[in-house]
Amino acid sequence: MGDAVKYLDYVGDLFYGVHHDFSGNPHWQKKTAFVAFLYGSASLEQLKKKRIAILGTGEHSLWCTELLGRHGIEISAYCDNDPQMVGKLFFGKQVVSPFDLFETDTYHLIAAPDQEHFEPIADQFAHCGVKDYSFFFHADTMIDFKDEEIRTVVMAALNCLINNEYSAQIHKNAPMGITLRLLPGLEWWSQELYWLRDDLKAFGQGPKVLDIGPGFGFVSLIIKLMRPQSNIHWLSLAVEDSTRPSFIDPATKRYPITQKFGMIEDPAYRIDEQYDCIIMTEVFEHFGAAPDVTLKKIASMLGPNGRIYLSTPNWENENLYRSWREIPPFSGDRETYYKANKSRIDWMDLNLKHTYFYTEKELYEISALCGLEMERFVINDCNNFNCVLKRAKP
Repeated sequence: MGDAVKYLDYVGDLFYGVHHDFSGNPHWQKKTAFVAFLYGSASLEQLKKKRIAILGTGEHSLWCTELLGRHGIEISAYCDNDPQMVGKLFFGKQVVSPFDLFETDTYHLIAAPDQEHFEPIADQFAHCGVKDYSFFFHADTMIDFKDEEIRTVVMAALNCLINNEYSAQIHKNAPMGITLRLLPGLEWWSQELYWLRDDLKAFGQGPKVLDIGPGFGFVSLIIKLMRPQSNIHWLSLAVEDSTRPSFIDPATKRYPITQKFGMIEDPAYRIDEQYDCIIMTEVFEHFGAAPDVTLKKIASMLGPNGRIYLSTPNWENENLYRSWREIPPFSGDRETYYKANKSRIDWMDLNLKHTYFYTEKELYEISALCGLEMERFVINDCNNFNCVLKRAKP
């Protein structure tokens, strides 16, 4: 799509079904939704003024047709790369070859394939000079997109981040950029999102927030959109300590933050500030040095009514140590530690590895050892621990 602005739009829930864990087993019989999206060179509102053709005549095309119809968008044509489908009728229209449509700029093409065909179709579009197109896809989610308050901030955050510039290493030149890398977060820390939505309302002008290991900044941006006056600090892994002003959206200089770099696991590294909210989504399992020492330091940065919002997986057992107590203390050599642990901590590394997966009992244990009280705790539908920690009463 070149330098064109990309749009992600929620087009509806497909259906609700039983969520399955990674072994294919029904997970607590709880309900999750298949939420459908359009991602491409035009927004949903813009599509209402265009002639639409769908590439594909399978199940996804059927869903796409149905959901777009709910938004008042009619489909003018269908095409398919399978020559056996060309000439047949689909929704009362004769299916044509996509090359018949590539030769005209009359249509906005919406590709509705299985996920494994996203990349070859994007290559096909690029080779044939097609620029006016979208992809239709769906994703599991543990949040309710019918909740307008939640949906508005999530979609705004997604649309900001997908238009940021990232290297090809980050998204492997995927046709949907980093969209499919951002959406899993809505499963991993789904309950945290609701807790934050409710808790943030208790702050006056806005909370002071420390996001440890912010990744693309998805959680931070949602907080900023919910509470624009929030004072957000990021802490990202680096050998050398530094602090500088930055933006979650650097291209437009929107959503200012304070960007800190350092090594939180080095006992010598200190942040002499106090925070209302400390965010640790999918970070704790990456710590490669004594986690109790690090968590105790993090706890010391909480303000009087501060909270730590922590999520960590409950779905793997391939630990590097028999017990979290065996995770060694910081080596004292930052360069060596960084090289040894970068692939476990650096969000830019596509090969993210984990040091240790904590049990529910261990999370309560280590929290208490660090002077923290488990205020809220759930295992969400994605089989992730979501919890809120606060300072324990003396």
